[in-house]
Amino acid sequence: MADRPDWLRVEQAIHLLETTPRALADIAERVGYADASSLRRLIARHKGSTPREIRNAGRSRRLAR
Repeated sequence: MADRPDWLRVEQAIHLLETTPRALADIAERVGYADASSLRRLIARHKGSTPREIRNAGRSRRLAR
C-alpha cells in the first residue's frame, strides 16, 4: 500500500474517519502508515483539519440526513 500517493491514502483515511468508528491507529494501519501520528500530520497538512474535526463533521452530516 505504501506505493499509493499520500493524497490518495489521506482521502481513504478521511472516508474511514467519516464512515466508521475505527480508531485512528487502525485506520493508519489499514491505509499503509506505520503510526497514527504520521497520518494525523498528513491529514492536517492536506485538509487543514484534525482527524477529530473530520470525524465530527462526518457524524454531523450523517445525523442531518
